[in-house]
This record gives sequence, C-alpha cells and structure tokens, in this order.
Amino acid sequence: MNQEIKSLTDKFDSMRLVYDKDIDSLSQVIQFGEHLLDIAYQSELKDVASYVAHCLLIPYDERARYYRHYGKYDRAKHPKDLEQSIRDYSRVIDLAPVALNGKTDDHYGKIRLAFEGRCECFLEIDVIDRAISDAEFIIKKYGDSQAYILRSKCYFSAKDFDLANRDIIQAIEIIKNKDDITNQWNLSDAIEMQNKIRAILNKTAHRLTAVSRDQEKTRPGNL
Repeated sequence: MNQEIKSLTDKFDSMRLVYDKDIDSLSQVIQFGEHLLDIAYQSELKDVASYVAHCLLIPYDERARYYRHYGKYDRAKHPKDLEQSIRDYSRVIDLAPVALNGKTDDHYGKIRLAFEGRCECFLEIDVIDRAISDAEFIIKKYGDSQAYILRSKCYFSAKDFDLANRDIIQAIEIIKNKDDITNQWNLSDAIEMQNKIRAILNKTAHRLTAVSRDQEKTRPGNL
C-alpha cells in the first residue's frame, strides 16, 4: 500500500469513529468512502477495496434506516425518503461481493437486512413485484419464518390472498418445528397476519355463497 492510500484509509477510519453524530457526518463518511473505493479499484488494491466496502455497509444501512424513519430514527429531522432508502439498501447489496471478497459470511446479517429493508420500502411505495423478488431471495437464501412472513405480506398487498395464506401457514409450521427464540418472536407477527388473511378469505367466501344463492333463486324452475 502506497503512502497516499494509507493516508486516505487512516482519514476514512477516523471519520468513521464519529459518523453517527448526525446525518451529515454519515453522508460525508459515505462520500469519502466511495472516493477511496474508486482509488482502490483503479490501483487494483483488492484488499483495500474489500476493507472499504466492508466499512461502508453499516453507514449505508444506517442512512437507509434514517430516511425510512425506522427504529431510532423515527423522529428524523428530514422528511421520509423511501427512494433514497432503496438506493442505500441497493448499494449495500452491490457492495456485498466486494466486502465478502470470496467469503460466505454475511457481515452480521447486513446483506439480509438490506434485502428486508428494501423489500419493505418497495411494499410501502406499492412496487409489489420488486418487493416479492426481494422476499423470494431471502426465502431461497435463509428459508426461515420471517422470510415467509415477509413474502406473505407482499402477496397480501398484491391481493393474492391464497398465496399469502400459503406462506403464512409455512411460516407458522417453521416456528412450531424449531425451538428457536427468533422464530418464537415471529409467532405473534405470523398470527396477526394469518388473522388478517382469514378475515379477507372468509369475507370472500361469504360473498360467493350469497351470489350463488341469488343465482339459484333466479333460475327458471325456482321462480
């Protein structure tokens, strides 16, 4: 590593120590990190690129949460900006192969959280096909109850209640079959979702029954 790269990397590390003070500091860290990443690419310094990409995962995730007004950022001073959150989550996903550098670990779940966060943003702005696509990736990669609950919510928003019901049943089965505290936390969410789906399906069934009865009454032989 030449002296310029080392100096820039040291500056980047010092900036990261205070980036969480406010959103402006967070954005400055991201901007500087992207600049350093470009230099590392141009210099073909794969280890430096991997290190910087790894260090950028958390700032991008934090900024995505900020503009969603999610968690500790529920009272963020800036207006909610889900398009910005989607861009930031997408950047986490794009940086992941560089950050992993051939490894298979998930940097404490940041990649999964990026797919989940982006999926939820797509749901909120009613881009259902993209939301379903992200949910399906999580199911293929992890296949846990939370993944099926998420896709169930996507299908529910798409008004495909049969598929939503299928996924929520699968989620509950996973919870029942795994003595895992994380799955148990998801149980109340799954039951709440199942009750919403059943209410819709029951209402639809009652309406179809009423229509069938009306049609039976109007048949020539029943007049």
